[in-house]
Amino acid sequence: MTPFTSDLDLLEQTVAVAKAAFDRGDGAFGAAVVLDGNVVSLEAVAIDSTLDPTAHGEVCAIRAACRNLGTTDLTGGVLYTSCEPCVMCASAAVWAGIRSVIYAAPIEAVTRYPVRDLFPSGTIDWSLLPLKRTFMPLDDAIELLSR
Repeated sequence: MTPFTSDLDLLEQTVAVAKAAFDRGDGAFGAAVVLDGNVVSLEAVAIDSTLDPTAHGEVCAIRAACRNLGTTDLTGGVLYTSCEPCVMCASAAVWAGIRSVIYAAPIEAVTRYPVRDLFPSGTIDWSLLPLKRTFMPLDDAIELLSR
């Protein structure tokens, strides 16, 4: 665990691990969980490297945070992610007790995967999830998703 410094710094770290994942042949997604002023996990997507279609960056970060803390209860935690979470990742955050997510790129920026086909714009009512969403755009995150 490392002390949390700032939203921007941590979002930049999620983009850095996303780029490293992309460079090794996985997708371009990274995420972190902050709880009680500490970064308790920082992970990247591992779908291709683990042959696990649920190993999205956010899910990997939530899993690692739970292992690191020895609990499945991350109440009060904040999820930081290089890209707006999909429905699966947002749901995993809610199941873990996370009620806030801060992301660096909108899900619409994803061009490598069929996100638009899976979640056409306007078809998901995000207000039904108890998850506050905050968009803090980073050009590097948006550019990475367009590769």
